[in-house]
Amino acid sequence: MTTRLELKRVFFEAYDGFADKRYKKLENNQPFIVDDRSRGDHDAQGQLFLWFCMIFAEVLDGDRIRVKLGGGVPQSARVSQWIAEHGGEIEEGHIGYSADFEVSEENLDDLLDLADRVGAIIRGHYDTPAYKYVVPRTQASLLRLHDLLAEVWQ
Repeated sequence: MTTRLELKRVFFEAYDGFADKRYKKLENNQPFIVDDRSRGDHDAQGQLFLWFCMIFAEVLDGDRIRVKLGGGVPQSARVSQWIAEHGGEIEEGHIGYSADFEVSEENLDDLLDLADRVGAIIRGHYDTPAYKYVVPRTQASLLRLHDLLAEVWQ
């Protein structure tokens, strides 16, 4: 069984530290940025583009994390259904949408299903032009998160 500290160490190394780079000690209860953002995802003022889907992970236990999505969260009935089935809900805010849900060792492969549902958005007709960019990036980040957790938990 993986301990909370061990899982945090894995995230710390894989995602280059906590979201707030001022924190260095693994004992801190800080989230990790897991959305694979780069400099090209920021505007001239250094802010993330509004269409960007932010993904954060918070280690709750050695076998459980909370995933938080924000900003340009790709929307579809199937994505909303998945989030609701996993104890979360999508909420509309002033800068896009937000959602959070838990992933555990027991439901890890459900993350693959979410990534597939996100990817399916652009396989058909979609009304949001930014989805051409947002969906593949969000899907890839979810798959990377799954693979990291699978390596640790299995």
